[in-house]
Amino acid sequence: MTETEIRNAWNDYFKLPLAYGCNKSEIYQKNWVKMEGRSFATPHPHRHYTLVEFAYKIGNDHIFRERFEEK
Repeated sequence: MTETEIRNAWNDYFKLPLAYGCNKSEIYQKNWVKMEGRSFATPHPHRHYTLVEFAYKIGNDHIFRERFEEK
């Protein structure tokens, strides 16, 4: 993927809702979130990948890449 395609895919990725509680969103079911820190109450902290993390993930995970490739 080119840099422009990765940026466009990242923008699409940010449109996916983050996981929380019992949310059954695509981003949660496929583990497309970063979990950091520790919480003592629900929900556990979730965040989207940064652009650098996203570019690494899309370059190394063909299933993830296929989800965001332009058709």
